Amino acid sequence: SEDDRALSFRLTTVSEAKIGATSTTLNVNIGRADLNAIKADKKLCISRGSCYISLESSFATDFNGNSVNPIGLSSSASLRLPDTFVSDNIGPVLISADLDMNKGELVLYWDEPVQPNDLDPTKIIVRPNSTSVDIVTLSDSATTSSEGVVVTISLSDTDLNELKAAIFASNASDTLIELKEGAILDIAVNNNNDQNPSQILNASNALQVDKYVKDTTGAVLEAFTIHLGKNELLLTFDEPMLTLNFTHSKILIAG
Repeated sequence: SEDDRALSFRLTTVSEAKIGATSTTLNVNIGRADLNAIKADKKLCISRGSCYISLESSFATDFNGNSVNPIGLSSSASLRLPDTFVSDNIGPVLISADLDMNKGELVLYWDEPVQPNDLDPTKIIVRPNSTSVDIVTLSDSATTSSEGVVVTISLSDTDLNELKAAIFASNASDTLIELKEGAILDIAVNNNNDQNPSQILNASNALQVDKYVKDTTGAVLEAFTIHLGKNELLLTFDEPMLTLNFTHSKILIAG
């Protein structure tokens, strides 16, 4: 069983299994969850020499109802290496994203485990559509997420305020994510552009965010300067302000 060997994984999901009427080859499509679990293990199936197979007798039967001969992992003599091994050479695909303007978080969901430590925020662009020149490129935002399929980016004050001041990113429909090459790496060190060109998230096929949370938090006054000689009052807030909504009679100077 899988307990006989320190490094093993029992398949739990299979999306499809095909075999011809007289074929001796069974083509099994490994389920996404299982495939990601295997990819996330940095010691399992990283090469042909670290990828064995075990089959229980109840796995399948032949045309006469006979069970297959079991292959165990407890005995080195019965270990079976793959006749052909192809390593992961396809980069991660961003499948969805959420933006929370209240929390200041951009959450990215990938089709396979990625390495958040290798995230380059300067390769992430937020745009309203595929042709607009008005874009926001992240700068110093960061993540503390662990390796996996979900990466939560804490937007820096600079990046969050730039998004708040933009003429877009006001709802899901005008908030699209574009990724430059090298935005992130998967466990096998493939970057996000190491894949089919149709899945590369450039300007022409940027990904619209799925969930969008609007900014409903009021601005906070962080500092103010009063210069009586210049008749000047300087108010500094924690986020961009609209001067069109300024009402001077709502300011009270007290002593």
